[in-house]
Amino acid sequence: MSHYATIPTQFKYLDELVEALEAIYNHVEVHDEPHHLYGYQGDKRKQTAEVIVRRQFISGLSNDLGFKLNERTGCYEMIVSEYDSKQGKVNQQQIITEYVQRVVKNRLPRGKYRVLSTKKNEIRLQVIA
Repeated sequence: MSHYATIPTQFKYLDELVEALEAIYNHVEVHDEPHHLYGYQGDKRKQTAEVIVRRQFISGLSNDLGFKLNERTGCYEMIVSEYDSKQGKVNQQQIITEYVQRVVKNRLPRGKYRVLSTKKNEIRLQVIA
């Protein structure tokens, strides 16, 4: 049984988080109330989350990936198994990059910046005065 880790993030925009996860995994569940995560053998785990990528959309031996809203910080915490993280099945940097790209596109004021380039782990912007 793989151990789950809870990782604090700065993900506070639900729509952009879901869009980012859909770009990577193609299927994301969003719930008003937290639902249980499941391990690679289909075993119900004690961890719960409002945003879930089920294991079959990650890989054959993966566990569910979850994001749980921390009401104190207003940000979603990533709940990821040690196995998926170590095996590269869940690439945290890719999720961050996809999320930030969507926040830039959807949340920054239009006409105030220009995207110069996007690379694997980098977004270059030019502020327009």
